[in-house]
Amino acid sequence: MCTLESIFSHFNVVAAAVVAAVITATAAAVTAAAVTAAAVSVAAVAATAVAAAVVDNTVIAVVTVAVITVAVVTVTAAIE
Repeated sequence: MCTLESIFSHFNVVAAAVVAAVITATAAAVTAAAVTAAAVSVAAVAATAVAAAVVDNTVIAVVTVAVITVAVVTVTAAIE
């Protein structure tokens, strides 16, 4: 038998299912956004680390060339 109470009960179940679906979809979207942001952050940190390594190697190379140049000039001056 279909009473008004059973109809409202049915609508409550449907409404609860819709609310649960919306909450699940929202949580999935927020999680996806957080994962994307984390991936972008990791990529930025990695790029910064690579850039820092390149700068470090460049500085080491320049200092090495400068030290060798000073050594050669000093030895050459001592020989003359």
